[in-house]
Amino acid sequence: MEYVPPKHDLDRFNCPFCNAYAHQQWFGASLAKYHNRQNGAFQHGEIIPDLEVKQCASCSKISIWYEKEMVFPVLSFAPRPHPDTPDDITVDYNEAREVLANTLACQGKISIMISALW
Repeated sequence: MEYVPPKHDLDRFNCPFCNAYAHQQWFGASLAKYHNRQNGAFQHGEIIPDLEVKQCASCSKISIWYEKEMVFPVLSFAPRPHPDTPDDITVDYNEAREVLANTLACQGKISIMISALW
């Protein structure tokens, strides 16, 4: 089967965690309760507009979406390791993929902030 990347309007795609092509269950997100540091009480939060969560039917892990873009996990442009790659090398390789993805995401956000200042 061909790889189907995560996309907001799809209810099935390859999970960014387990890579299984699986159904993704949508949930709206809100701050159900939060801790008020000033008075020590737990208070009810509000629904956060445009914040959604998808849960993979295969591995049960969640991805977080804001304004129809997946913000967690950050996807890497580096290819996934070959299935025959030894486990110890796969762990290091996947860590490097994650660092690359986060570095590119940070660079893009920094560029936007700098251009907004000028």
